[in-house]
Amino acid sequence: YFMLSNLYHGASLSATTASLSFTLTFNSNVNGLWRLNRETGAQEWVALTNHVLNTTLPGGTGDLYTYAANGFDLSAPQGSVFINSDAAATNSASVTLTLSATDDRGVTRMRFSNDNLTWSDWEAYNTRKQWSLAFGNGIKKVYAQYQDAVGTISAICSDTIILDTSPPDVPGTPTDIGAYTDSTTVVFAWGAATDTGGSGIRGYVCEVGSLPGQDDVFSGDVGNTLTKTIQVFYDNRYFCRVRAVDNAGSAGSWSQNSNGISVVQNSG
Repeated sequence: YFMLSNLYHGASLSATTASLSFTLTFNSNVNGLWRLNRETGAQEWVALTNHVLNTTLPGGTGDLYTYAANGFDLSAPQGSVFINSDAAATNSASVTLTLSATDDRGVTRMRFSNDNLTWSDWEAYNTRKQWSLAFGNGIKKVYAQYQDAVGTISAICSDTIILDTSPPDVPGTPTDIGAYTDSTTVVFAWGAATDTGGSGIRGYVCEVGSLPGQDDVFSGDVGNTLTKTIQVFYDNRYFCRVRAVDNAGSAGSWSQNSNGISVVQNSG
């Protein structure tokens, strides 16, 4: 880049009266220059005759030129960042950033921050980056910036995620209708668990077995519901236990087993 300036001006002089002419001779490999139009801000190509620039500047004006083949870099890179593929929550401070940036000069470098104050060193652009979130449970934000081949820096982009490293509390012990039933279905119900880490309860895992702690009848995710209905058979006894899973993927401890319900043809 270089700039030609005419600083000759005054109250009694018109811009035309104070104009100056310039003649600049360039190396033989320079056949033209890009110039920023001082009125519109647009860049325009100026062809040189025999590698010579002849121009006249009105008083108090100037022109900015560049040798760059693609002209001036008038736009910054455009980019985005997503934490763990834009997940809502995580149970680990170690996350993967998915990165994307474009620029007509090519994106060459990137940097990151947890607070928009302290930034990592600039590093070569890539589409993935391992990153550590700020300490402690709660909403975390990661900031990113990109730089193109001529040094133009992008606006700051960011993404948020909930860091929840605390498992949910234990749900209430499942209950049923009593010690005996002659029904072919049994409904187990339990009290809701709480999640102190901040991501919230995603749902419950339920196990039903013929003995306490077994899952030979049913084992699986029942969603964010507080009941499980199962088909049962006569002359069998059934026990149920549950545990909660939060939105960060952490599973809490198992509840106590239900007292057990026996299925008989005559409940007496």
